[in-house]
Amino acid sequence: MLIKTSTDNPVICSAPTEISVKPYHLKFITAGISAPIVPDSFKGKKLSTIKPRPCCRGYFPRIKKLGRAQYLPVCQSRHCRCPKQVETSSQPSHDLALLEWNKYRRIRSNEELFHPTVRVNRLPLKDIKLNLAVEQMYIDKFLAKFSREQLMADDRRIFVLREKWLEVVKYQLHALELQQC
Repeated sequence: MLIKTSTDNPVICSAPTEISVKPYHLKFITAGISAPIVPDSFKGKKLSTIKPRPCCRGYFPRIKKLGRAQYLPVCQSRHCRCPKQVETSSQPSHDLALLEWNKYRRIRSNEELFHPTVRVNRLPLKDIKLNLAVEQMYIDKFLAKFSREQLMADDRRIFVLREKWLEVVKYQLHALELQQC
């Protein structure tokens, strides 16, 4: 389903914009909540692309499958005693396990912070917190009226990744604030 929009200012955009929306997204839009990020969209692909970051000794993770829907990120080097080994917990998917690994990456400045859809890089801490608060408000507003189960599987996956990304950046921001004190 395509929704055509147009802008009032012809200088900015001369042609109408087309937005791809699934039919069941209309119930979210009519409830005053913006539609979830579509997995095939640019933002959806950015949220889904998760690259592992190296530990403090330069090793990348490997993901151990513990059981049905239990993935644990561990360091590639068996002899590495990086702090990530102790802090990480098992996750229900491979992507969430990589994000859990990246969560404990050491951040030295706010220039190293990364979120695929929220601007956090090279901003003052006050602005980063504001941007993350807006993202959290969207998630809270959605969960106040609907549940994750009302989303289709692909939309639910993107929504859960969106929550996990927010958790990762909030944790790193908190660790950065503690370092600067």
